[in-house]
Amino acid sequence: MTYTYTTERTPEQRATLALWALTGVGGLWMETQRRSLGAGLADLLDLPLHAWRERLEGKDEALEELKPFARLEDFAQAVEAQLVSTATRVAFPGEVDFPRLLVGIPNQPPVLFVKGATVREGRQLAMVGSRQADAGGLKAAQRWGADVARSGVCVVSGAAVGIDQECHQGALTA
Repeated sequence: MTYTYTTERTPEQRATLALWALTGVGGLWMETQRRSLGAGLADLLDLPLHAWRERLEGKDEALEELKPFARLEDFAQAVEAQLVSTATRVAFPGEVDFPRLLVGIPNQPPVLFVKGATVREGRQLAMVGSRQADAGGLKAAQRWGADVARSGVCVVSGAAVGIDQECHQGALTA
């Protein structure tokens, strides 16, 4: 099966994708910003970053990632280029690749990154843990992810660093 990635997204989806790709920016922060803007996150796309940097106060890694860019739109383009180069798709709520079981849960992820075939049926296991795990925990997570994948269970979860990432890495190597 061949997958294609489209960059035909609404401005709100492009802003959501760019912000979700930033380290330390989560769904709750994004929802707070959406409410405080009184509109959508798309309003941030074309503003110069210096005009809204204070919204990212305390999110030093995100600020560092944005330094090379004049606007959030420029960062969104870089994110989309990286997705294309790694054959990664995105799924927003309501799209076919977005799991029905995630729709409407508390703190629902605003977007998912998808690589390979999506699993709509069958056994699935979310493996989540600390973002700041030690080396032993990371090694164990990778081993568990590989073991689970080899047993025919699909490893699913968010895109967090640490344990989550190592579980996915292990599943991909299985």
